[in-house]
Amino acid sequence: MVDDYNRITGSKVAHTVAFDPNFSFLIAFKVLSHYSKHIRSCGEEVTVNHLLFIWNGGGGAWTRVNNPIDDQKQKNLLRYKNRATPIINNYINGKEKRRKPTERTQV
Repeated sequence: MVDDYNRITGSKVAHTVAFDPNFSFLIAFKVLSHYSKHIRSCGEEVTVNHLLFIWNGGGGAWTRVNNPIDDQKQKNLLRYKNRATPIINNYINGKEKRRKPTERTQV
């Protein structure tokens, strides 16, 4: 992801910056935003699965969401998705519970 970040932004940051929580957030945001624009330009709606596949399998892995290939990479992507989905759902549900009741109805 650091290599993608450098390519996309024209930066030359070292891999060690990925260990800084604030900068790693920026890396993820920039890279996933970049690929999200590309996915939309191809006429698809971006899903969590697209983002998970990109994060785990690289920039081109998003095409495997709707066009799976029967190989080890696909198996790895699905295993990653299956492990990440409960964590994402727990985060979303926990965030919803932390909101004030008035904020929940305004979503």
